[in-house]
Amino acid sequence: MGIIGVNGRYGKWMTQFFGRMGRRVIGSDIGTKLSNEDVVRRADVVIFAVPIAVTVRLIKELAPLSRKGQLWMDITSVKRGPVEAMLESKAEVVGLHPMCAPTVETLRGQIVMFCPARLSEWRCFVENFLKSTEATVKEITPEAHDRQMAMIQCMPHASILMMAALLRNM
Repeated sequence: MGIIGVNGRYGKWMTQFFGRMGRRVIGSDIGTKLSNEDVVRRADVVIFAVPIAVTVRLIKELAPLSRKGQLWMDITSVKRGPVEAMLESKAEVVGLHPMCAPTVETLRGQIVMFCPARLSEWRCFVENFLKSTEATVKEITPEAHDRQMAMIQCMPHASILMMAALLRNM
């Protein structure tokens, strides 16, 4: 298992999670011995756990190093851009979005959005992995995911801004 963004909150969480499953995890991040290229060359499963602002660019930079037989996944809160970028690789592709902060100990009972884009040889692994998390898995297209997240994630922010403007005017 290779995690790009291994030192971030979700990268650390996933390292612990897969470690508990008995999986060997390697990773890259700013200041690590392994580079992103090293992770892509060495790992069978590559997980992108990087900030949204750099996800698509990073995936596109690494896509030429991909190979058939790999699985690429991202865990960002947007799906269309990262999934489209991963589809430029030779790897099988899945977009995931855990609908929780990386502060929970497990995904038991949490919602995980699942966007299988190109999945055949790795389908059983992904399905077993998701089942083992005991999460509530919702299969969705990247486009439908992003439309839903625009409402789910933006409405609370819009409400707070509206209340702040109202208080300021009072």
